Amino acid sequence: MTTGSKLSGPYFLMNLQSETILDCDWKCKEIIGAKLHGRPSQQWQFAPSGEGYTIHNLLTTKQYLTVREKVHDKGKVMASSFPVEWAVSRTQNDEEDCIRIGWAGTDSVVNLADGGSATEGTKVGRSA
Repeated sequence: MTTGSKLSGPYFLMNLQSETILDCDWKCKEIIGAKLHGRPSQQWQFAPSGEGYTIHNLLTTKQYLTVREKVHDKGKVMASSFPVEWAVSRTQNDEEDCIRIGWAGTDSVVNLADGGSATEGTKVGRSA
């Protein structure tokens, strides 16, 4: 998907394996998988940036998805006031329109820890 492709939103971002939703904790620092409740902490907006998108949470528009560790390490996804560029691509899964969110320039994608665990509060990280 190119930045010329507009992503309307906001979106609830669901992990297809666990069926949990990307959620920001009450301080909007930690990113976890949680059951759908529909509040702003689970709503995400995409904005074109360079070759990809920034992704911010609607709990506060000043918090963006980013990574804690070095760029090329697989590590924890968190929220930060500093926007970073994510590669976003459309994919098909069982006739559903889905997107894959990855760290730009790598094969690393946003995923739940513990192999896609459905446990409430599972940390979100990056995996190949």
